[in-house]
Amino acid sequence: MLVFTYKWFRFSNLSYLLMLVFFCLHTYAAHYTYEGTPFDHWLKTSFHTRRSYYERVVNN
Repeated sequence: MLVFTYKWFRFSNLSYLLMLVFFCLHTYAAHYTYEGTPFDHWLKTSFHTRRSYYERVVNN
C-alpha cells in the first residue's frame, strides 16, 4: 500500500525505516506465534519474567 500511495502520502526516510522494522517484527512473530519466538524466550530468561514483552512491543 505504501508504494501505491507514495504520490499522496510521503513520509520521511526514518518513518519508512521504522515501518520496515515493524513489519519485519510482525512477519517474524507470525511465523512462530508471538509467545513462541526465540527472541521472546531470550527476553524472558534475561529479565526473569513470565510475561511476553515481545508481544507487547510488536502489537502496540
